[in-house]
Amino acid sequence: MDGGNDGRDSRHTTSTQENLSSIWASPEGCAEWGPYPPIAYPRPRGDLMQNPVNYAPPDVHAARPATQALRFEQTVARSYVHKSSVTDVLLTDHRRVDAHHYVAAAQWPRQHHFFRTQPGEVDILLVAETVQQATLLIAHAYYAVPVTHHLQPTELLIEPLVGTGDTAGDGQNVIADISIDVLVGGGTCPRDLRSTVTLRRNDTPIARGEVRIRVIPARTYNRIRGARPHSSVPEPFDGDDHDRSVIIDISQPPRSGDDESTTASGREWLIVPPRTQPVFFDGPTDQVPPLVLLEAARQAAQAAQAVCGAAGSHSLRYSLRGTDWVELDRQARLQLHAQTTDKAGLNTLTCIVTQEKDRPSVDIHMTVLPPVIGGRTVS
Repeated sequence: MDGGNDGRDSRHTTSTQENLSSIWASPEGCAEWGPYPPIAYPRPRGDLMQNPVNYAPPDVHAARPATQALRFEQTVARSYVHKSSVTDVLLTDHRRVDAHHYVAAAQWPRQHHFFRTQPGEVDILLVAETVQQATLLIAHAYYAVPVTHHLQPTELLIEPLVGTGDTAGDGQNVIADISIDVLVGGGTCPRDLRSTVTLRRNDTPIARGEVRIRVIPARTYNRIRGARPHSSVPEPFDGDDHDRSVIIDISQPPRSGDDESTTASGREWLIVPPRTQPVFFDGPTDQVPPLVLLEAARQAAQAAQAVCGAAGSHSLRYSLRGTDWVELDRQARLQLHAQTTDKAGLNTLTCIVTQEKDRPSVDIHMTVLPPVIGGRTVS
């Protein structure tokens, strides 16, 4: 059902806006949401939005006994996780624990042409992909979101839990603990929801993530987006290329006499989405996927650290927040906008993705240890 043509949906959204008018606003610094549909959005508080609407999910699936083990024998339906190839489906099982708490089973590949899994380490892109798939699965399976709807990620937080020890052996089986907050209800399914996911291997937490999803009916999405250029389904991948490069450095060289370690905040990269890479582009899409932006930010942070003599530093946390579409048919730039170091020595890098008229499309924050620039603050 298309919520854009359902009177009940519009009345519910209007009522929600009126009741929560004191906390709802456009993103800071933006007068409007640009091309996003007019769905109310709460003001950001903390990492992701707060003040969830009390929304009881429909009983689409009866709760399975809490003692029943999750299975890893076969994948879930690929339509539930928006994949065109079953080989890219990570999730294998799921069940409800209580009203808004769920668990899902995932099986990570032992060897993969793109993802990298090492003992004691986790690949942030594999974590992000698992968190996104878990969120999509729960939205479709338990909250009656039709698989034809467009689910637009607007915020993504990924935090590998370092120092978890050796996670080799049979640790490719992963359990996802998932909590859902419905921020905007409406009609037969939510219009805006947030998930908090903790990933465990061998009963050890190895990563956590949060993702906020806007649910947009297909007809509404098509009306908003129009005839945008789409990426095509990638050609079969040969499985031998591990190159994940998605950025090209277009920074201006430092002026004569400048201390290069203090110029990292002015570095700029061109984002080059690898449209033949099925991990990023599993099917047709009209915008740059969040995983491309996440990988671009990671590569930019590594490049900045190398310039500042801090190669080998690792990022502890990634946070993406979108305010506009990142179009495939327009040049996208990523700029290291600011760097700050707190008293604990944690360095936060802020990147901004811009396209048309330098209007920010996505803000990306990365927490890095050790300090990138010897504890100094660069703005």
